[in-house]
Amino acid sequence: MNASTVISKIYQKYAPKMAKIGVHLDIDIPDPTVKIAKPSQITKITEAYLDYCEKHPEKANITLVINRGKYYIKDDTRLVKTDERAMFETLALTSHIEVNIRARLGFGTTISVPLE
Repeated sequence: MNASTVISKIYQKYAPKMAKIGVHLDIDIPDPTVKIAKPSQITKITEAYLDYCEKHPEKANITLVINRGKYYIKDDTRLVKTDERAMFETLALTSHIEVNIRARLGFGTTISVPLE
């Protein structure tokens, strides 16, 4: 499935919800023809993160990015703490998704998932 189709569906579902809590949701897909091998995995991890953001509202900019064979969720403000990180890692394991989570003070959180 095309990346733009998968990410657009997520965006349409979550952009209004995020706007209500002061989060600006954006998309950055330079090549919309990029294929996603397992779109349900990308959808699961993205929806889990955006649901987490709804439960822990904080003004931020979140960008859904596809670049160089990876999918990124970039949050410029929120820091996912170690105990909260376990929730996403458990989801990744049960869904067979390879996920890398980086959180740095002053930079926010970046979640990356390989597209293949």
